[in-house]
Order: sequence, then C-alpha cells, then structure tokens
Amino acid sequence: MRLTKIGAAAAVAAAAALAVGCSSSGSSSTAGSGTSSGAAKAPIRLMVDTTMTPAAALGGLSFPYPAVTAKAAAAALNKDGGIDGHQVVIDVCDNQGNPNQSAACGREAKSNGDIAVVGSWDVEGAYRTSAHSLPARPR
Repeated sequence: MRLTKIGAAAAVAAAAALAVGCSSSGSSSTAGSGTSSGAAKAPIRLMVDTTMTPAAALGGLSFPYPAVTAKAAAAALNKDGGIDGHQVVIDVCDNQGNPNQSAACGREAKSNGDIAVVGSWDVEGAYRTSAHSLPARPR
C-alpha cells in the first residue's frame, strides 16, 4: 500500500510539473513563494479516475488510495504556494469498476479542464480515457 501512495504522489507531482513546463508565463515564482503580484494564476486541474464505490465486478473491493493520496499531495503543494503560483486542484471520478464509467470520467475531465488523468486503476478504462483529448496546459 505504501508503494501505491508514493506512486500516486509522484504521478500528481509529475503531471503538475509537466503542466507548468508546458505553460508560458511572463513571470515566474517558486512553489514556496506564494502568489505573485497581479492576477491570480489559473489552477492546475488533475483528475483521479479510480474505484471509490465497492464494485461487485471487483469482488466488492474499492480503491480510494489514489484519490486520497493525490488530494494529500495537492494540499501539501498548495500549502507552499502551489506550483509556480498555480494551485493544484484534484477532481475525483468514481469509475465504479466499470470501463464505461471510466470513459465518462475522461469526458468529465475534458469538461472540467483537467490537464491529466492520474491514478487510474482500471486498465481498459484508462485506455478509453486516454482517447479523449485533454488540454495541454491550464488556461
């Protein structure tokens, strides 16, 4: 279970770093410096697609750990000013152990403006989710 938490935290950090690296900005600040002067920066939105509701197809199991860990990692990042002044927002979608619901999570991620879907446990659902084009950076 510890490896799962570390992996989810690493995925959140990597996706957020990718988002900042892909964004263009005239000014920069470090994660610990808080917000810079001027307008607030758009948040970096990530979605965790996981089975939150116990699923009959999975023997009644649920997998909330990616969502819990991603939210904890985002809270820690945001406490120190976010990433380059961008707050990290974690959206959680319960795929209910159903690949069709994972596809709906992908559509929801696109609608939310999420830049990545992380922590997906459902292999087929992750494939279907990746078929939806997500924006390259926060706006």
